[in-house]
Amino acid sequence: MKRSDLTPPLWASVAALAIAGLANGPVDPPIFTLIQERTSGRLLGRVNGATFALAIGAAPLGATLAGWALGAFGLKPVLITIASGLLIVSLTLVSIPALRDMDATKVP
Repeated sequence: MKRSDLTPPLWASVAALAIAGLANGPVDPPIFTLIQERTSGRLLGRVNGATFALAIGAAPLGATLAGWALGAFGLKPVLITIASGLLIVSLTLVSIPALRDMDATKVP
């Protein structure tokens, strides 16, 4: 198998990035709004700093692990594992009452 066999066409890569960007757009504002509403002013800088550091640090770590997993296990098992993990996290978050009712209680 040649390396070029694994490279998607440019239009597919651009389309995938556009879809990912559009899907991520509605997620960020509520998260950052919630952080700002629920964090005291004196800790807001630290909380935002920790949040951004974790997000920025997780991206290269995830890419490294995904590359290793693809080489070790192949595409299909890796995609199934990632999709299963996302499903478990999503169902767990939906099942937490405090997250479902976060509009009902506001911390001053």
